Amino acid sequence: MKELARQLMDRNEDVAQAMVVGMTQFIQDESHLGYDGSPFSFAYELFLELLKHGRKPGKGTYFTPMRVGKKLVEVLSVKPGELVLDPCAGLGCLLMAVRSAKGRTIGFEVQPWLVKVSKMAREDLHIFCRNFLREPDGVKSYIMPDAVLINPPLWSQQGCADIAGRMLGRIAQLYPNARLAALLPSSYFVRAGRKKKTRSVAVDFDIEHCDEIGVIEEFDRWHKGRFSIFVLKSLLK
Repeated sequence: MKELARQLMDRNEDVAQAMVVGMTQFIQDESHLGYDGSPFSFAYELFLELLKHGRKPGKGTYFTPMRVGKKLVEVLSVKPGELVLDPCAGLGCLLMAVRSAKGRTIGFEVQPWLVKVSKMAREDLHIFCRNFLREPDGVKSYIMPDAVLINPPLWSQQGCADIAGRMLGRIAQLYPNARLAALLPSSYFVRAGRKKKTRSVAVDFDIEHCDEIGVIEEFDRWHKGRFSIFVLKSLLK
């Protein structure tokens, strides 16, 4: 995988282009690449390797480590058959964890190349190229999830605060009955909070549970702090 990543980065302009080319090669002739895993695991491992070359694929990390995705699903107690939404799905790691728990999935992602790669890797994740924050009415008209998992972009502390706050507010308005788990910096609600009652951002939430998971090594390039999984309950019912 290291050699393949090096070759792809030598021949392509950036991580996004290298990912699309690499996945296309895998789909066309996986035996030639000498990889015996699934298309999704190939995409996941290739992406991690490409990021080591020091070129950001744009703003954000676009993936959550599989172990963290499984922890989110466990904390939220996703049941078989439940519909789970990820409004910033990236490669689809959180949705893959939901599938492992026999849940149904739907995701939204603003980067077209990521949607293309995710469809090649695992089409049944149902990830669509939509901006969750800019198309709230269109999203609500055809989906009503049982649960929402969210890991907002983390390219900066302020960026994380702004995007996460807006997404939490939108989720509370659209899906007040859905269970919600968010992967955020452990100090997020204390430092960025505007409402003392709930320590939330821009909207009213009860923090039902906080499961600290510590430093996420894969995020070190973007965010070196500690992370927690917050289970939140909307008060906007």
